[in-house]
Amino acid sequence: PTIQVILKGKRVRKLTTLSEGQAQAFSETYAQMIQSADFGWSENPAECLYDYLRNPRFGKNLDAESIDTVRFRQAATDCAQSKTFTRDNGSTTTKAFLTTNITLDTSKKMLDNTKALLECCRGYLPYTNGRYALKLEAAVTTAGLFEVTDHMIIGKISFSSNNKSNTYNRAEVSFSNQDEEYETDIRTYESATHLATDESEVLEVKHNSPGIT
Repeated sequence: PTIQVILKGKRVRKLTTLSEGQAQAFSETYAQMIQSADFGWSENPAECLYDYLRNPRFGKNLDAESIDTVRFRQAATDCAQSKTFTRDNGSTTTKAFLTTNITLDTSKKMLDNTKALLECCRGYLPYTNGRYALKLEAAVTTAGLFEVTDHMIIGKISFSSNNKSNTYNRAEVSFSNQDEEYETDIRTYESATHLATDESEVLEVKHNSPGIT
């Protein structure tokens, strides 16, 4: 018979329970991580990605020295921030900022699975000084901007305006809706401000996000 089940998912190391000092000194092997009291189920995409990179059976089998645990811990903390979301019917719910319930096919390329997990947390993996770090896409404040002055310019500079093909005022997102037994669902979001700027010309992007439920 065909059997269908709903799984919460595999257990991972919960980085949000670490202090910054513990993260700096983190040197656990994967076997030690499994024995940790903080090893359990999590829908935090940063923690899931950390496990995938460390996992010796299904992942890349990196050791602790190859990963910047401090940066991963900060990303996991950012994902776990409490945020209030508004449903279609106008009601609100408070949940973690970024979560994932993605299903990874271990027969696929490791890079593809890594990209899928990064998409769930709007992240990318800079590789610096022999270590992978996780950085999330976030709003930039004025304090975080870097000013480029004339004396820094040593070559030619060219400027170009935004291409219409890379600018959108409407997004159609397909995802697995947990309220509909994880069947594929579609939501469309439109920005009236951007639509007015584009003189009411609809510029739409369609995106599939299987890791979002």
